[in-house]
This record gives sequence, C-alpha cells and structure tokens, in this order.
Amino acid sequence: MLPPKLKYLLLILTVVSTGLLSGAMLCAGKGLIPLWYSLPSQEVTKWFIEPLGAFVKVLLPLLEVAFISSLASLLLHLSPTEKRRRWLLISTVCLFMTMIT
Repeated sequence: MLPPKLKYLLLILTVVSTGLLSGAMLCAGKGLIPLWYSLPSQEVTKWFIEPLGAFVKVLLPLLEVAFISSLASLLLHLSPTEKRRRWLLISTVCLFMTMIT
C-alpha cells in the first residue's frame, strides 16, 4: 500500500490534469470550432493533416495523463472506508468515455 501522502499527490495530479483537459476542451469549443466553421472544408482538413494541429498534439497526451491518473487514483482508493471512491469512479468513467469518442 502506498503512503497517504503519495495517494494524495496522485489525487492532486488527477484533479489538475482533468482541469487542464476541461479547459482545453472549452478552448476548442469556444475558439477553434467557430474558426473551423468559418473556413472552407479543404482548409480544415489541411489544418488537421499537415501539422496535425498543435492543439491535438497537446490534447491527446493530456487526455491520457488524466485518464491514467484517474484510474490509478480509483484503484488506490477502493477500500470501503474511502469517501472519494464514488467521485473517482465518476471521473474515470467520464474520462474513459471521452477517450473512446
């Protein structure tokens, strides 16, 4: 079993990475999607294919870190006395659904 301080640090990593991922998704929703709608479809395809978009290069690793840290935190807090278990389960399921869609 990990020391409580290490479990707490992993929990903080989960919260921070999930928050950053949420901010990045909001940025895409409010900033990039209106831009893509204003461009011709060839330009949007070109934006994704040529540089793979710097935004996508940041978003995918951030999603992976958030999911892995959430899953690890969930596994470490599985004991019946842990009060955080329900929220970690919800977080892990939401991040998993984000990854597969």
